[in-house]
Amino acid sequence: MHSEQLYRTAYLYVRNREDALDVVQETSYKAFMSIGQLKNETFFLTWLTRILIHCSYDVLKKNKKEIPIDHISERDVDIKEKGVESLDLLEAMNQLNEKYKDAIILFYFQDLPIKED
Repeated sequence: MHSEQLYRTAYLYVRNREDALDVVQETSYKAFMSIGQLKNETFFLTWLTRILIHCSYDVLKKNKKEIPIDHISERDVDIKEKGVESLDLLEAMNQLNEKYKDAIILFYFQDLPIKED
């Protein structure tokens, strides 16, 4: 149900298709195994997104990767429409502290309120 949204979020973190798909799969597995820990069903997507973020960081640590801004293709960012500003935005996001990067992705890409856990 939320697979496309989860994939897009994972891709923002790991910046390649294969790792993003692995993150979504690992997130699904971990969520299934710990569904009993979810206290309020209304926060399911938030809970799932938190698991996804942790899985994304695990993949980045495992691969000892940084998010390479120079690997963005025209398919990922339509340069004709969005121009250099999009590249500057992605570069700026990648330089943020993890806590602030998470807040920006959750608020602007997931449409979640800042106060929601």
